[in-house]
Amino acid sequence: MDAAQNLPTRNELEALMREKRIPGLSMVIIENAEVALHFELGVKNSQAKDPVDCNTLFEVASLSKTVFVYGILKLVEKGQLNLDTPLAKYLPCSDITNDERINLITARMVLAHTSGFPNWRPKNEALKIYFQPGERFSYSGEGFLYLQKVIEHLTGLSLEDYFKKNVFIPLEMDHSTFVWVNDSRKAQGHNPEGSPIENRTEPPNAAFTLHTSALDYAKFVIALFKGIGLKSETIDEMFRFQVKVQEGSTSSIDKCSGRFSETILWGLGWGLQRTKIGDSFWHWGDNDGVKSFIVGFKNRNHAIIVFTNGQNGLPAISEIIQKYLDCPQPAFDWLDASYSLYNQKH
Repeated sequence: MDAAQNLPTRNELEALMREKRIPGLSMVIIENAEVALHFELGVKNSQAKDPVDCNTLFEVASLSKTVFVYGILKLVEKGQLNLDTPLAKYLPCSDITNDERINLITARMVLAHTSGFPNWRPKNEALKIYFQPGERFSYSGEGFLYLQKVIEHLTGLSLEDYFKKNVFIPLEMDHSTFVWVNDSRKAQGHNPEGSPIENRTEPPNAAFTLHTSALDYAKFVIALFKGIGLKSETIDEMFRFQVKVQEGSTSSIDKCSGRFSETILWGLGWGLQRTKIGDSFWHWGDNDGVKSFIVGFKNRNHAIIVFTNGQNGLPAISEIIQKYLDCPQPAFDWLDASYSLYNQKH
């Protein structure tokens, strides 16, 4: 696919950003496992007006998980971690003391979101296991946090130090960190009206604290295409179907409709989808005031990455990607249904 084909022009992108009140956007298109095109538009902060550039750090939320999986699989290849060994054999979970099902949860279950944990435990409540581990899909950041603690225990390194040594430096991701950033390098999050939201600080968390530039993240995706840092069969396992996903919900704790999606599946840390132009891998990032998305086609070494610093980012990203690919992307319909169901329950 030609990078210019169907791509909105700079003027069209800027008009869409104004319409959705998105102050800043960074986008990369990868073709043949190389960066074919990148855009940096708008500002980091709607009040300070500093422009987004190719080194601007975006808070990419759950796109953190995809990079984390890559680092996990390095340990698997070294024999330090087995995907199917219960994590409690490496490090008991201090948050679960009265439920024997904790002894069943494996790294594979965590990465495929079948651990039985909720996404995040309710504030001031204990962590619980909601169903038999491995039974079904239920998106969970808690699982990734537990696996992070296991990795820190096994390696003797913090999350940041492990990834700096084994991922960021080898892939020359010079503008990437799991340590929360609140300085001038960062594209500040904005509310639906386009005003900056208040800064907060979070401890390093494998599920959502990665700060990176779009070009840095592209280096990671290109490594997956080219088989850099991992064996090809290990990368293939990342994108292999692990579990079916229920329609219209990122969380199946309540079992929802019970119907499985015909187009959305899950691999190791990645969403998988079946489209009219082929099977692809994808993920979205959704923290307060920042939204991000990637979709990639492994068999074509092709991907598009979009980061935004606006609360209304996902509708804009959906419009950009689906116009560029000239094909509906089931992931966006699934996410729309998920958010709709979540709002009905809350």
